[in-house]
Amino acid sequence: MTSSKRLIRTAFPLSMLLACAFLWTHIASNPAMLNVPNAVGPGGWPKAMLAGLAFFSLLAFLVELNNWRISARDGNDTTQNGEKANNGSAVMAIAGVGVILIYGFAIPYLGFALATFLFIVTWCLMGQIRSPITISLVSIIGTIVLLYMFVALAKMPLNRGVEPFNQWTISLYRVLRIY
Repeated sequence: MTSSKRLIRTAFPLSMLLACAFLWTHIASNPAMLNVPNAVGPGGWPKAMLAGLAFFSLLAFLVELNNWRISARDGNDTTQNGEKANNGSAVMAIAGVGVILIYGFAIPYLGFALATFLFIVTWCLMGQIRSPITISLVSIIGTIVLLYMFVALAKMPLNRGVEPFNQWTISLYRVLRIY
């Protein structure tokens, strides 16, 4: 691996860790955030996500530093098997980011429940899962678990979408006894 790629792979998790530290101080000094209950609920999620992102950024940074140390000790600055061939994984990664962005933009129109169901179906298909039973079960159970976690447990008002999706989402919530 070239030294510029190694530097980027090391600097990115470090920058994410610094961004988490900055955002944590912003949240901790914001009086509006301090008035929200900290455990489960709207006040707890930003802190939990920042703590998780900080932990995994630190972990990625330490792994990259260790890899850099090992390659410097061995006297080479390349991967052991040479650069791996690009087998379309970069295209799939870009497509995955596109699907995530489309999901984010679709939530206000389709509602969280339907957009999440379609997102999980798409993600399974992109992951080359072809069994209709597996895709159906993962999508339905995953959507229901997320609905209960966010709407019932955390009391977060998720977007229900525009009509007719709004009425469909309300009917789904009633069937699931969320409302």
